[in-house]
Amino acid sequence: MINENILKSGFIIVLITIITFTACKKERQQTAVLLTPHLPAQPYDYDIGDDRMVSIGRILFYDKHLSANNSIACGSCHVQAFGFSDARKLSSGVANKLTHRNTPGITSESQIFGLFWDARASDFKDLVLRPILNHDEMGVIDIDKLPAKLMELGYYDELFTRVYGNSEITVSKIQSCLSMFLNALVRPHQTEYEQGSQVGYKNFDALEMLGKNIFFEQGKCSQCHNLSGGWFSSANIGLELSYADQGMGELSGSRFGGDGVFRVPNLINIAVTAPYMHDGRFKTLDEVVEHYNSGVQDHPNLSWNLKETATDQFGNEIGQKPQRLNLSSTEKKALVAFLNTLTDEQYLKDIKYSNPFIQQ
Repeated sequence: MINENILKSGFIIVLITIITFTACKKERQQTAVLLTPHLPAQPYDYDIGDDRMVSIGRILFYDKHLSANNSIACGSCHVQAFGFSDARKLSSGVANKLTHRNTPGITSESQIFGLFWDARASDFKDLVLRPILNHDEMGVIDIDKLPAKLMELGYYDELFTRVYGNSEITVSKIQSCLSMFLNALVRPHQTEYEQGSQVGYKNFDALEMLGKNIFFEQGKCSQCHNLSGGWFSSANIGLELSYADQGMGELSGSRFGGDGVFRVPNLINIAVTAPYMHDGRFKTLDEVVEHYNSGVQDHPNLSWNLKETATDQFGNEIGQKPQRLNLSSTEKKALVAFLNTLTDEQYLKDIKYSNPFIQQ
């Protein structure tokens, strides 16, 4: 009887310890997130217009109340440390539903039109409400009810009054403020590559310089990927012979291309935006490089940039075939090394783009 009582007492002590530890852990997690956004006395300088309007957009971007069940914000999938992309192959939305495609990063001027992997949004203002209304992402059914929900929170009253002269929130104001914040994110970037362009790339080591030469010459990467921003392009890059996801080909009357054609992403911060491609199939930049080196498939819509002349045994031209770069192991490492010079470290930690609901 004594031994049985001792065992019971020991079990109760262990159980209480577990419950207490779990409760403390939850409490620590909850205190890390403020009930209201933490803002500076004066708004940050975003250098694109009304800084207070951009500040509202920043809060909206990170506010989980914009989702149907208050569990998902834009910033839940577009994470600053990952170049405003997601480290997961597919993102998790309301009710743990997975997104249809990998979450792209937000990086530069080339992303202000023809947005999403299939370029269906004309600009940021056209883009911002789509994830909110998407059943698998933020799950809001009636967008017209969202303003009243946000007005009940209290912390938007003064912010909207300062910008609009009254505290009323409308769908149009939500749309404008969110798009302003996204526009603030497409600032010029300070990368090792940009610094190198000012000093003749004297800051590059031998491997990075070799990678740069391959990027602009043998690898033909720059024919699709513009490092300075300012243009939009799309391409079928031969990932498959038959695509389950048709990309722009799924859009009726798409003016950008056919089956298997997707938007070409900007490469700023590419080293931190893994996994890669519209479906997140490649976990590393090494895998991406190997695809362009030896894995391009002969799809009917394959971009002409990824083709090379095919010849017969006598050297006569007989048409086109997918490119084979035949890069050496060192050359592939060099190309990855160059891609790593495109990271803007300051952008990834700049407080004015960070989550205002978390104490910095």
